Amino acid sequence: MTALFYSLVKNDLHASLCAFGFHFFAAEAILSLNYANGWSTPLRLRHRRFAHVFLQICGLTCVFIGTVVIVTSKGVSGRVHGVASLAATLLACFTFLVGPWALLKGRYLKLLHTTFGIPTFIMSSISLCSGLYESDFMNWSGSAVVFILTGFIIFYTSFIVASSFIKCMMRI
Repeated sequence: MTALFYSLVKNDLHASLCAFGFHFFAAEAILSLNYANGWSTPLRLRHRRFAHVFLQICGLTCVFIGTVVIVTSKGVSGRVHGVASLAATLLACFTFLVGPWALLKGRYLKLLHTTFGIPTFIMSSISLCSGLYESDFMNWSGSAVVFILTGFIIFYTSFIVASSFIKCMMRI
């Protein structure tokens, strides 16, 4: 929500699109496959997979639009935020391309999909956290808000990565 408010005040679509793409849609897509996730628990596996695909498509669409908006207006940044977001976007593309094959062709491609998916989400979290420390956002929100948001992002990223890693290890 903070990214959305920032985007509205500063007229910066990039922040809200990329934050929602990676940290709402993609996070929910990852969690949709977890048996202990609240909203997806009653769904059958095929419906959870459909939700996963649908949410990932929504997330990637937001990320691509947000990336195009920032690259066309400001170019690619060489700072941590720009490099991490570029890495997250490239990893997301690879993971997205492997996804359908993993769904159809079995166990080892699912492991490959997860093996690249976990670093994708970690890189997107690094990008989001480093984006919070950009001077425009820091001046707008204040350091206390940035520290609280960073802690929250680290917490839920750790939870999502740990649950994905455990599920991946159970498949081996």
